[in-house]
Amino acid sequence: MNICIVATICKETGALSIYNQLMSHLKEEQQPDEHYYIFIDPSMPTPQLQNVQYIKYATNGVKRAKFDFWDFKNLCEQNHIKPDVILSLNNSGVKYPDVKQFIYYHQSIPLYKYKIKSWDKASIRLRCYQKFLPIYIKRSLSKDCSIIVQTPIIKTLFSRKYKFPLEKILVAFPDIKQPDTESIKEYSFDNKYFHFLYPAARGIYKEHNTLVKAIKLIDDCEIRNKVRVHLTLSKGTKPSLEKEIRNAGLTEQFIFHGSIPHDVLLSMYKGSNGLLFPSMIETIGLPLLEAASFGIPIVANNIDFVNEVLKGYTGLIKVPTHDYKKWSNEICNLCLSRQKYSEYKLARKSDWILVLNAIKSVDKL
Repeated sequence: MNICIVATICKETGALSIYNQLMSHLKEEQQPDEHYYIFIDPSMPTPQLQNVQYIKYATNGVKRAKFDFWDFKNLCEQNHIKPDVILSLNNSGVKYPDVKQFIYYHQSIPLYKYKIKSWDKASIRLRCYQKFLPIYIKRSLSKDCSIIVQTPIIKTLFSRKYKFPLEKILVAFPDIKQPDTESIKEYSFDNKYFHFLYPAARGIYKEHNTLVKAIKLIDDCEIRNKVRVHLTLSKGTKPSLEKEIRNAGLTEQFIFHGSIPHDVLLSMYKGSNGLLFPSMIETIGLPLLEAASFGIPIVANNIDFVNEVLKGYTGLIKVPTHDYKKWSNEICNLCLSRQKYSEYKLARKSDWILVLNAIKSVDKL
């Protein structure tokens, strides 16, 4: 069986994690009669596996369309590949007639109605994602393709957005490792302050400014002066946020760590007063699960993905979106009384085996 895997956009962050997860399961599940042809960006890892050929192709900018509509098929012909099935991790399909395709969809931005008010470079890029990416994805969907998503909410939103049949969408939960909280040493924060975490990238929809507005509204000056919010941003990567922090007089309250090693981040969860998570768009929201596994309080927006991911977690404090005074009050409450809750145990296990079985079942049809 010839299986083509398209992963040319999976060169960093969450997309790279998806690629790495698939490859680790493939190593365990591969059968002798299966041949894999994996299309990747030149910068991506190439694990050593039997009967696997890596084909490198950079799909930056307009090269993405060139690859999807023409070059994928051309490369298959040049390498004498006749696919029996295609799995795309690129959120969209490729043009190759009469071959069953599975599209692993992990881009949640087009699925949410998020209003952008600014017109800086980052805002324009996000507007393009919202307006043009859905058109591109819609064009790549064929009557013979199936979709794979990570959560039931994304399944519903995808079906609604693209008018795609629910019965042709498979929900497959990714690998999420439950932290061994007992073995993790608590981070040694300065106990003169109240320490909160917000591990997030710089995207506009991460809503870092909610925390600035909320902390500015804390009436008790003594508490406000002792709040410390630890960010996984480097200084200079989000100038608009830094300007807002300066204008609010909160430069001491926000600490820019840059990228934090995962083991250090876990120890910071354990030693913190809580997780602050104002993000408006997520597929899963891994920090929510990681923080809950330590039983610490979590303040987050009262929106769908938060309610689904942390269903039943008693330490979740839900706040109406953009209710900055409510955010302020809840942060203040967590400073006054440090609470711990029952550690949240993830109920779902990885569904990568379901993905691989679905792909391989095509050969039996």
